[in-house]
Amino acid sequence: MLNETASFPSTISHILGDWHETTDPIQFKLDGNKVAIGKIVLTNNLSSFKELNLRAENEQFKQLLIAAALHAGASGEINLVIGFPKLTLQDNLEKLKNLKGKKFQIELADGSTKEISLGLIWPQYESIGHAYGLKNVLNLQGRFFALSGGFGTVEGVLIGDDGKPISSSLFGENLGIRHAALLMKSELINKGLVPPEGAGDDLWYDDVLRGSYYKNLKTNIYLSNGIASEEYLYKLAVEMLEKYANKLLLPKLEQHLKMCNTGKINFGFTGGASRYEPVSNAIKKMIKNLGMTWLDINDDLALKSAAIGYACVAKSREEFSKNTLVVDLGNSNTVFVNLI
Repeated sequence: MLNETASFPSTISHILGDWHETTDPIQFKLDGNKVAIGKIVLTNNLSSFKELNLRAENEQFKQLLIAAALHAGASGEINLVIGFPKLTLQDNLEKLKNLKGKKFQIELADGSTKEISLGLIWPQYESIGHAYGLKNVLNLQGRFFALSGGFGTVEGVLIGDDGKPISSSLFGENLGIRHAALLMKSELINKGLVPPEGAGDDLWYDDVLRGSYYKNLKTNIYLSNGIASEEYLYKLAVEMLEKYANKLLLPKLEQHLKMCNTGKINFGFTGGASRYEPVSNAIKKMIKNLGMTWLDINDDLALKSAAIGYACVAKSREEFSKNTLVVDLGNSNTVFVNLI
């Protein structure tokens, strides 16, 4: 059951008019607002926002949790196991306190209603979730180091011979892929970028970075000399990712690994940043030079490792072994595991 995970895009939009004609189930009415979350927002080109790990407001936070519960088929009182980067853990704990014990009346697009309330809540460090997820799926034994790369943070944890995290190995510096997006932003502005209305947010440039690298950008980039070509944007994205990896991330990571005295052990890199080859290749080269063994991690595990790890933790305590929803909230995707 632990590996039966699912996900949906962490994009939210308030619908002002009628419900959209769609089979996407993540539409509901809450506190008088009609809300759409996930694929419907993307496919219908609704105005959406996704800034969860930076500065999520209580309303966004609540809507994504409810969407995950609805996706999992949950209703009534549910327990929650959820993780956050070290950088935002305390702030998000305050949001959870505001939601604990409250009952939410939800009206679905088909007119039916559900009530969901939060019972027990067990927050986790995101980095430890990733580590336990890798340990479970890859059946890792003994010591290994897990690095998780997100939009805001890059965090690592050393798992000891006893299978438990060594707390001194945690770090939560602001080293995420956001920095590569900001490098991309700077270069485009220097080339005369004319961003569309309302595109001043860092997350818009994160979308530009991702779309340019994977050659699936959904908007034209207007520069002073005309529309930027797909090939130009791809090469620029690769250059910025390499610069981010080599100038910012690697020096701090190498220093940290030597401080942890990791030795010749397995090393796993997961999270959204790990899907960029210029970043993962740079880290892979350094890891091999340090005598560590690089673990190959596929796209599916990189997306879901934290949620799988939280589920492993949930199973270890009787009170969280049932009626529990496990959620990994991210800027790009929300991943959940239903333990009900």
